[in-house]
Amino acid sequence: MDEYNTAGAATYLGVSEASVRRWADGGALRVRRVGRRRERRFREEDLRAFVQRSREDVPRRNARGRPLSARVGTLDLPVGTHLAAFYDTDPGRYRLSVPFLRDGLRQGEPGILLAEETVLGDYLAALDEALGGGVAAALKSGLLRTLSSPGRLAEEALATWEKEFWRTRTSGARMVRAVGDVVAAARAMGSHGAVVSLENSLNAMVKRFPTVMLCTYDIRVFDTAMMVEAIKAHPDMFNFGLQHFLP
Repeated sequence: MDEYNTAGAATYLGVSEASVRRWADGGALRVRRVGRRRERRFREEDLRAFVQRSREDVPRRNARGRPLSARVGTLDLPVGTHLAAFYDTDPGRYRLSVPFLRDGLRQGEPGILLAEETVLGDYLAALDEALGGGVAAALKSGLLRTLSSPGRLAEEALATWEKEFWRTRTSGARMVRAVGDVVAAARAMGSHGAVVSLENSLNAMVKRFPTVMLCTYDIRVFDTAMMVEAIKAHPDMFNFGLQHFLP
């Protein structure tokens, strides 16, 4: 029978270690204590059951019984989808991300945008133009939230996204749309390996929230090896066709 310590359980669940400790201490996640230091140990079957319960709790349909989904390009994607999109020009940065966020704001769905300070203003200007105005009001009300850095460590970045997703879920929002420009994460974390680790953990996390998440990669910044790792870290892309997410 496989067992995990707190760090291993966090990786398995795609959450921060702080969340694992909180759920275990609160009784939401079954745990046993071992040794004189009373260290936490988690059985794989209990982690698997926790994941299943979390996914079942995510709303999949709206009040009319229709599946919750978000359009990215020409695709309607169900909640729990985590994708990567690639761009090679400044205008290309907004090709999928801006219409994706615009459509959500028009429907009153919260949006989260992570981008470096140097391009965040351009993102917001492009979004404001696509909306025909209203970005300032969305920011003021909290309907649109922005981040310039997720944190320096993968654990910190994962906790940042989890906090944002919980914030929208507890607000009663039916779904949330998230865009992460990965250059911001790579510069903050200083390691492409840390970014890939974060992306793999986000795969599990996004499934636990009524979320569609789009991670955008500037291929002028990342090399071919990183592009391959990015694709592998977003297996949902294979369900819809890689061609939809390329420049």
